[in-house]
Parts: sequence; C-alpha cells; structure tokens
Amino acid sequence: MQVVTLNFSTISEGPPKPTFHQDDLFDFSSLVGQNKCDLPCGCCYSLGKGRPPCHHQVTRKGRPTQSFCDNCHAVLCKACAQYITDNHGGQQLGCRWCGGVISRKMCFSVDDDFLRHESSRANSNFSIFFSRLGRLFPIIFPNQNISQVFWADIVIPIGWRFFIDFKVRMLMAHPTQFGLLMSMMIRNSYSRFRRFQPVIPSFHRRFRELPNHMGSLYKKSREFVITHSFSVLLTWKLTDSDFTRQYSLTIQRRVLAKEAEKLTARLGICDREKLEEYD
Repeated sequence: MQVVTLNFSTISEGPPKPTFHQDDLFDFSSLVGQNKCDLPCGCCYSLGKGRPPCHHQVTRKGRPTQSFCDNCHAVLCKACAQYITDNHGGQQLGCRWCGGVISRKMCFSVDDDFLRHESSRANSNFSIFFSRLGRLFPIIFPNQNISQVFWADIVIPIGWRFFIDFKVRMLMAHPTQFGLLMSMMIRNSYSRFRRFQPVIPSFHRRFRELPNHMGSLYKKSREFVITHSFSVLLTWKLTDSDFTRQYSLTIQRRVLAKEAEKLTARLGICDREKLEEYD
C-alpha cells in the first residue's frame, strides 16, 4: 500500500518548498545506519530527519498543542501540520503509519496530556532503540533485513503505539519468546538422544506472566518452529544409515545453532549481554 507524503526541499532563498512522493507504509529498513532518529511524522517523506515530530506549539495560555492523524493519532511535525492547515484542497496526504488520508478537515490540534504523554514515550523508546539498532544490527546480523523481523508485521495494525511499551517488549517479551521457542526446538533436536538431553529451563511460566497484548507468539515465530521440526525430521532421514548415524547428533547441534542465530535476528535481539543467559 502506498500513500502520498510530503518532502520539504530547501532552496537558496525563501521558505522550504513542499514536494509530493508516493511512499509505502513505514519500513524499518530505511532507518538502519542512522545515528539518531525520532518517531517518524505521519506524512513526512524524510522520516523524522531534522524535524522531530514530537515538537509542539504553545497556546496563548501556555498549554502545549500538537497535530495528529485523525485516524490513528500519529503525531505530525509542525511543517506538515502547517501545510495541511494552509492547503485548501488539491493534493491529499496519507499517513505512513495507518494508510489513512490526512486532509485539512482531518488534521486537528489536540490539547491532550494523555495523548501527548503516550507519543512522548513512544518517541523516546523509538529513538533509543533505533539509535542503537542502526549501529548494531548491520554488524551482528549482516545478512538480515530489519524489515523481516517477526514483529514488523504487527506494527502496521498497531501503528506508532507499538513503541509505547517497546522497552518492555525488547527487554522482557522478546527474550522470553526466544527462550520459549528455543526450548521447543532443543527438545525436538534431542528427542532421539535421550542420554544427551540437556536440562532445559521452562519459559512457559514467564511467558504466561507477560501482559495480555504480549503473551502470544508472532505468526512467523510459530512458522519458524514448525520449519525447524521439519528440518529435524529431514535430518533424521538423511542420517539413517550406519555410516552417518554416529554424526547425526553433531548435525542436529549444527542445525540448532544456525536456527538459534536466525531466531535471534528475527526477534531483533541485538544486545549481546542480554543474550548471555540464553547461551
């Protein structure tokens, strides 16, 4: 899905001139490699570079106000909000978070402490995470596209609110899901080797204790474990001979190690220190 977005190009004299672009909904891959990035504005082509979307204006009474997408309440930067307010018809802009159209009638200013607080939290979590992710992700996972992480798909229906509690997701929910999935994969790998089965900590209780909106496996996470199960069965068939049977455990360990590396990347876990307890 594509929407119309704005880009304000700087010219030698006079104010920035707005130009229009057809852009896809928000894609994380455009942020990799940036040292600092704020939560992207709903309809900016430049994805938050140079114009923090959480910038707010102050009324005559000293109260801060912000402009939002009327559909998903994504914050709009000052330049975009001003353009939409001044535009009397013509080009209709779209929100890169939800895909909805933002017209002059739909763009509004809100003096809402709760919504402002939520957007500020989301912006803070987003900025901290992507400033670190932009530096670490290409180094630790050089062949992995960040747009293919398991949780990228649910950002579209949830939008920018996905990042309100993102610190909890990264430090608790994703490592717990990693541990739960790995325990399943380890049991599958060692099911034929009873005497070599390792002691596996149970992550089921930790998983059940997660908040309701985090206590479910991502769709692609489930598919990942199913695919690993098929690879285990296939490996058994390929090693079902006198010559290769003695190497089957080594092969299973190798497959499991590679799958663990992929699972780590697909869940977007980049903090090596946090991974040590799951080694």
